[in-house]
Amino acid sequence: MYLVLAIGTVVGVLVHRHRVLAGIPGVSANSLAAQEIAYLQGGPELAIYSALAALRCAGAVGTSPAPDRFLVPTEALPAGASPLERAVYAAAGTSRRTGQLAADAGVAAELARLRERLEQMGLLPGVAAFGALRTGRRVLLAVLLLGVARLFAGIANDRPVGYLVVALVALAVVIVLLYRRRPRRTQAADHVLTVLRGGNTHLAPAQHPAWTLYGATGAATAVALFGTPALWAADPAFAAEADVRRRFAAAYVGAGSSGGATSGSTSGGYSCGAGSGSSSCGSSGSDSGGGGGGGGCGG
Repeated sequence: MYLVLAIGTVVGVLVHRHRVLAGIPGVSANSLAAQEIAYLQGGPELAIYSALAALRCAGAVGTSPAPDRFLVPTEALPAGASPLERAVYAAAGTSRRTGQLAADAGVAAELARLRERLEQMGLLPGVAAFGALRTGRRVLLAVLLLGVARLFAGIANDRPVGYLVVALVALAVVIVLLYRRRPRRTQAADHVLTVLRGGNTHLAPAQHPAWTLYGATGAATAVALFGTPALWAADPAFAAEADVRRRFAAAYVGAGSSGGATSGSTSGGYSCGAGSGSSSCGSSGSDSGGGGGGGGCGG
């Protein structure tokens, strides 16, 4: 009887969890901006990196000389910059390093707005969803505790409890597997990201995308979809100076990009921006260690 109860409860919780995390189907991938994509992929930190990539590619930010390595504005804010890009640009003028951007009030406010919009679109679980998931966990824990009580009662009455022990261990494992991590996004978001990655493989670091053609928007989208290896491949000197995490949110980067992301070596002379006045991003030769030689992306 307990085994039937436990299995029925697990199935019910799994169905409940699937419904809670389904999200809102039918969200168009084209309706998302680069930083929204980045937030879905890697959370607030990757959204900041995406904004930083767009600003760097437009030549709007750089780094101060060592040892400070603060982010500094180098040119005027580009037209059409997103709210988060404007906030990062403003924070760059306040003696902050890349890792300190999230603590800036303006940046934090824009990140909160990003999350709120993604929750409204059904791409990120909100407070109600997490509350529903906690309810499922409480039900499973209640069934587990009931089994533990039956176990002690069986031992006290000298009854066989071997099958009950197996059932309790299995139920405990299920609970741990289901709730060891807080869900980052909904199934609708997973679908949108799959569509976007499939339609933007040309922006993957392994493809050596021509930033002259794709510009700041392409740079921001590349980082959003393929993680910081896209920025390391495009501008290893700036990435090193700005202390950008090398492998952040790089789960979907192909093995062919490891040369730029892991060793910092690039070739082929990437460039940022579009049209005249675009500047070199990366190096035309070999840049060992990710920190020397290459021309800056937009600077």
